[in-house]
Amino acid sequence: MIQKTVTKLIEAKEAYYNNEPIMTDEDFDYLEYTLRQMDPDNNYFNLVGVAPIGDKIKHQYPMLSMAKAKSVSDVEVWLKKILDERVHLIIEPKIDGLSASCIYENGKLQYIVTRGDGVEGRNISQIKDYIDIPKTISVTDRIEIRGELFIPQNSDFPNPEGKPLRNLAVGLVNRKDTGLEDLKYLKFVAYQVFGSDKETEMEKLLFIKDNNFNIVESFVAKSIEDIQTYFNDYKEHYRTVWEYETDGLIIIVNDCKLHEEINAKYTVSHHNHYAIALKPESESMWTIVNDITWQVSKSGSVIPVVNIDPVTIGGAVIRNVTANNYENVKKLKINIGDKIHVARSNDVIPYLIETIPSFDQSNLIPKLCPSCDNHLIEKGVHIVCDNPKCEEKNIQLITSWVKSCDMDQVSESTVRALYNNQYIKYIQDLYVLKAKHISLDGFGDKKITNLLAQIEKSRTMNIQQFIARLSINLVGEKAVKKLGINTIDDFFNFNDRQSVVGQNIIDYRKENEKQIENLIQYLHIEDIVSKSATKGKVCMTGSGPRGRKELIKEIEDKGYEFTDSINKETSILLCEDVNGSSSKLEKAKKLGIQLMNYSEFF
Repeated sequence: MIQKTVTKLIEAKEAYYNNEPIMTDEDFDYLEYTLRQMDPDNNYFNLVGVAPIGDKIKHQYPMLSMAKAKSVSDVEVWLKKILDERVHLIIEPKIDGLSASCIYENGKLQYIVTRGDGVEGRNISQIKDYIDIPKTISVTDRIEIRGELFIPQNSDFPNPEGKPLRNLAVGLVNRKDTGLEDLKYLKFVAYQVFGSDKETEMEKLLFIKDNNFNIVESFVAKSIEDIQTYFNDYKEHYRTVWEYETDGLIIIVNDCKLHEEINAKYTVSHHNHYAIALKPESESMWTIVNDITWQVSKSGSVIPVVNIDPVTIGGAVIRNVTANNYENVKKLKINIGDKIHVARSNDVIPYLIETIPSFDQSNLIPKLCPSCDNHLIEKGVHIVCDNPKCEEKNIQLITSWVKSCDMDQVSESTVRALYNNQYIKYIQDLYVLKAKHISLDGFGDKKITNLLAQIEKSRTMNIQQFIARLSINLVGEKAVKKLGINTIDDFFNFNDRQSVVGQNIIDYRKENEKQIENLIQYLHIEDIVSKSATKGKVCMTGSGPRGRKELIKEIEDKGYEFTDSINKETSILLCEDVNGSSSKLEKAKKLGIQLMNYSEFF
């Protein structure tokens, strides 16, 4: 029964990608939901290229972040660090859009996926019939073309509130069933390709252009002086005339053969080392304070948002800026009518620089919670609502849990609707929801099925993930790991107050012990099994058979330690072809390190 269901799903996916659907979206969703109930760990859910719209897909090549430079001097330091001599560099705009990859096999577009967390993104193939992404290319090999989805600066897309164009683009992409005709306002511009045999970045751009993609503007730089000239031209001219909004320039080594050699010198986790983003100083303007809105956060802290006379900075209309906390409002003496200096951080996030106060002290600080009218208490730099039944605090807590559990299709508005209609009050209430009990406007059978499927999928997690998802201040998975909390008993017995993180965990546990116990009974929380890497260190080069994160986990499960670099301590280098000639392979051969292809090792 399970295998028949998997076969039907794969056939339906293949038919969909060939524009010959054999079942409705509702039937497909129900069939996949059925498979999840029968076999939630089925390998079907890990298959690249067959994920349903909105589901996650692992990137074959991780989509990493960028190292950042604030000046041309920083770029010069970076260049001297990575290379012994000057080389040609390519300069491209850093587009402020939604990063996405287009995957082609046998010359046909298979799917489009967002960057996500860099390891896996979301399937957004529903946009393929509405925007300027080619359905076919001239190459039959598997090819991945990356770029940015954006709304042009001169677009006539309705935007009465002056929202940042990137936010509007994300909103359009998130539409799945209705309003798709508005995707005509969205454009795609490409800047990178994987799977081609091109040896330079410039050749890659020409290859992309030859396959009918719009490509980014690009320049060749041979010196620091060239970079300074282009940076000045960008700030004074290009950033305003380019079709897309930008927040800086990307500088990348043109010779692709040097990329792996440069990366091999350092640990590659957050960013590649052969490229860097050069960002300009933030634009800023003075305006007038109209009011302060106080918003209740998931921790109960009441956060001030300063409402201002609208100003346009970097093409975006700014109407609100955060003042961060109650203490800041007092210190800056913010009040209605004050002059206020605001900027966009990295040309994206609005923030407050300074004020010229007209009064000695703000009279806009509330005494009562704006959500539940509970008396607020001072706690550090914040004023806090400590009412455990505060509606807004609980909505934000549940929303945070939903996001941290990767329930991509469950929005804050969904949480709010369920809460306001008394279907849920606390996180644990999500796990007792039944389809037959939900009767709400806008909640059709398909939406309810997707909601319950995502909730069910989130039941299983390890102890470190569980603690990180509780919204304890400063506590993430890495922090929990450092504290050595590997089991549920470790969590309840933890009593080390030497660090702030430890103190926060202990205090949260004492204040919320009953709710934690109530939540745990609905979850499957796994212990962290300590694995000592006694077999040696393993490094990888080239393309593996699965996503990088998954391969590293398998390496560690086999009792090895993963390493990003080749040195005398490395035991094995995994590769596609032991007779290859990459810099890692050549270095491994010189050091006498064992070479194994992926299929042999796994």
